[in-house]
Amino acid sequence: MPQLKERHKLREDFLDAFVRALIINSFDEEKAKKEKEKEIKEQIEKTNSMPMIHRDEIKKPLKKITPILHPFQEPRGQIQKKAPIPLPKTMPQAKSKKQPQKPETINLGKIAQVLLDPAVFSVECPGPGKNILVNRGGRIQASSLALAPEEIQTIMENFSEKTRIPLISGVFKAAYKDLIATAVVSDFVGTRFMIQKRTPFQRY
Repeated sequence: MPQLKERHKLREDFLDAFVRALIINSFDEEKAKKEKEKEIKEQIEKTNSMPMIHRDEIKKPLKKITPILHPFQEPRGQIQKKAPIPLPKTMPQAKSKKQPQKPETINLGKIAQVLLDPAVFSVECPGPGKNILVNRGGRIQASSLALAPEEIQTIMENFSEKTRIPLISGVFKAAYKDLIATAVVSDFVGTRFMIQKRTPFQRY
């Protein structure tokens, strides 16, 4: 019981001190506010007591600025126009004659002359050392020409280089301009091929 009474007394003392502090602070704030208002009023009274300046007194006559002429400056009316400088005449450049470009062809070796014949439709090589078969006007004839393995390999490599189609073992087919080459590439039995002339309506 004595402890409870002591606690109640402490609470009352604390509340009493807190209320006093609030009253003192509010009084100080009110006092400061009144002093600030008093200072503002005094400044307003000072400004009102200052003499007014008339607008006529502010305006002053402006001095007229005269342009300064350069001693070596000529009047604008006496400027002489210079005659235009003639440009040097350029000689006409001679047009360079373009040399006609030769059409790219494939090196076909011995069979090139045979394919130049308009009546020849196709040329067939059955293999190395065998007679070339020529289709002339729809009739197939055996010629006296025969190709060695190196010649056959050269013709196929030329077709591969122009068409950028790799030459590998198996079936090889490539078209270049008006020629279509079909071949069966083999290192064991030898490569055989046929070269046909492509007609305008024939598809590759």
